[in-house]
Amino acid sequence: MNVTVRDDGLVRSHEEAVQLLRYAVPGARVTTAPIFAPGRQSAAEAMRRYEIVMERVGREPVTTCAVYCLPAIALTLAHGARQAADRALAAA
Repeated sequence: MNVTVRDDGLVRSHEEAVQLLRYAVPGARVTTAPIFAPGRQSAAEAMRRYEIVMERVGREPVTTCAVYCLPAIALTLAHGARQAADRALAAA
């Protein structure tokens, strides 16, 4: 039995989000952390803060961070991460 799932362009799990962020910023270290939302347990489970650390030879690492909420539009998440990384590197 084959199962076919239509790709709707959404990221639905935090594991998928981390994989996408690592793909968007190759070579960077990506970590996520839960966000506490008082009185909103479902929102807290869906939200994460991500941090992207880009190591540079002979120089201090460059870090940028942002927040996402599931489900997330994959293209928007990846593009935003890439732009944030580029801006952080340009400012360093």
